[in-house]
Amino acid sequence: GKRRKSQQKMGIEQAILDKIKEDFADISQDQIDEYTDAFKLFDTDDSGKIDEHELQALMNKISGKNYHYSIEDIRRLIKAVDKNSDGEVDFYEFVLLMSKSNKSPDDELRDAFKVFDVDGDQSITCDEIMKVMKEMGQPIKKEEVKLIMDFVDLDGNQSIDFDEFKKMM
Repeated sequence: GKRRKSQQKMGIEQAILDKIKEDFADISQDQIDEYTDAFKLFDTDDSGKIDEHELQALMNKISGKNYHYSIEDIRRLIKAVDKNSDGEVDFYEFVLLMSKSNKSPDDELRDAFKVFDVDGDQSITCDEIMKVMKEMGQPIKKEEVKLIMDFVDLDGNQSIDFDEFKKMM
C-alpha cells in the first residue's frame, strides 16, 4: 500500500525488505513500519542510508546539552552495525540495530521489577515501594501500599516476588 511506496521512495529496495523478513522471522509488518518511520527521522536527505553527519545531528538533538557526540563517537556507533563497511547505516543495518535493542516483554518486566527491588534480594517490600514512589515524585501512603500488598502478595509473606509482580502487571 501507501507505506510500501514510501519505503521504496526512501531508497529502501524490495530486496532489502525481503531480506529483513527472511533474516528476522519474528518481525511483524507493524515493526518494519515503525522502523521505517524512525529511519526517516535519521535519513534527512532521503538517500536510503544514514551517514555520520545525519546521525550526529540527530543524536546531539536528542541528548540536548547533556552530551555532545563527536564525529569519532558517531563513527564508532556506525562501525558497530555497518555490515557492508560503507561507513553508513542502510535500512537493513538499522533494523539489525533496532532489533538488538528490543527486549522481550519478560525482560522489560524484569527491568521494572529491579527498579522496585532496591536491595536486589528478588523481592519487593512495602518500604521499597514507598521509597521508589517518593523518588519518582509520586509519594504514596503506607495504607495505599498495604492495599497493593493485600492484592498482589499472593503467598502472604509481606513481599512481592517476580511471579507475583508479573501477575499484577
